[in-house]
Amino acid sequence: MRTVVPIAVTVWAFARFYYFCFYVIERYIDGSFRFSGLSSVAAYLLRKRARARE
Repeated sequence: MRTVVPIAVTVWAFARFYYFCFYVIERYIDGSFRFSGLSSVAAYLLRKRARARE
């Protein structure tokens, strides 16, 4: 039990954090674009920033 409970809490917290990230992305970055993960969000933002500089 001393191992299972902390692992379960860690997994639950990570899942909530990941869900929150996509909620923020959908609301404040681009709700129409479908992202496959946090790395695709970073790539999207870098491409968007590079286009803005041109």
